[in-house]
Amino acid sequence: MEVGKYIGACLSIIEDLFPIVHDGLGSLADENPQKSSFGNSLSEVKKLRTEAEEMRDTDPAAAAEAVRVALEGALIHHYAVSRAVADQEFAQALAELVRDQGLDLELEYEESAARGDVDALLDELISIIQTEVTRSRGARLRRLLEEHNGSVNRTAAATEFTVTEILETLQTMDDDNKIADVEVTFE
Repeated sequence: MEVGKYIGACLSIIEDLFPIVHDGLGSLADENPQKSSFGNSLSEVKKLRTEAEEMRDTDPAAAAEAVRVALEGALIHHYAVSRAVADQEFAQALAELVRDQGLDLELEYEESAARGDVDALLDELISIIQTEVTRSRGARLRRLLEEHNGSVNRTAAATEFTVTEILETLQTMDDDNKIADVEVTFE
């Protein structure tokens, strides 16, 4: 491809990407740190684009290199901002789920959603789910132990639980102060 056409194509793509990047940044909540984190690097991309435009006729090789780096920067920004927007939307959807389900989170989920902090929300939700699974598993294990008169070995033999799983579940329940009156035996 001719250098002048290459430079023109790259500049055209950059010009198409900038509005998308700016719109994405504008859609982020003010509390989202991503909203202001791209300022310096985006300015660098714009500076390189301007340099490429200025050198286009006088030094095509240098202009081609500058526009290549500017295009890479614009693409990286497009990707990063698109990801930040997706994270923000996902965090807001998770916060809505928490609100609609009336889940009791220790985390300030509305603030996390405003920051687009998907990881914090997911960690908290996973913790709640694990607690519920452990609680359900523990309730089932308690019932099974009662059916087998507290015998760990008979419970293991009659179910899919191994002795190790039974003991680990009982330990977790004890650590969480969920059991105090279960008696187990090994026969």
